[in-house]
Amino acid sequence: MITKSRRLSNGMRKFLIIINSLFLVIIILFTPLVYYVFNLDYYETLQERYGVFSILDRDDVIKISGKIINFFKYRENLDYSDPDLQAKYTGENTDAVLRFQQDEIEHFYDVRVIFTTIFIIYFISIILFIVILVILSERNMKSFLRNTGNVFIIAPVIIFIIVLLLLLFGR
Repeated sequence: MITKSRRLSNGMRKFLIIINSLFLVIIILFTPLVYYVFNLDYYETLQERYGVFSILDRDDVIKISGKIINFFKYRENLDYSDPDLQAKYTGENTDAVLRFQQDEIEHFYDVRVIFTTIFIIYFISIILFIVILVILSERNMKSFLRNTGNVFIIAPVIIFIIVLLLLLFGR
């Protein structure tokens, strides 16, 4: 028995291309965030650049940064009274320390919820992007390349429009 391959209607194909372009925009916009949120070396570079280590003890600050990254990964919770969340001042012989206030700790919890939501959207977008690419392939390489090319043309246009709108109305 010979089966006829099902082709997508032109309207459905255009719809899937637009949806996949939106998923690609999400992937492009959130990839740097996903990378930098958990990159301890990046935090250390920024802390060095902005002179944090000239004010606070380097080891304490790096330890705190690691605890915050683990907090965002849901490996541990932050507690106001945790001595590992305190940093000694450099160059002083006193026992003075800098510690997070309770409202700052609560803010970290709010940020973690936002990050979690963004990561869920990001990873779902990656999965759906791949699934839609497979659907758009229609078992034909020429069609797949044309549809994929359209996705990769529309996505940068959307990003350009977003940036342009932010520049025009973001002041």
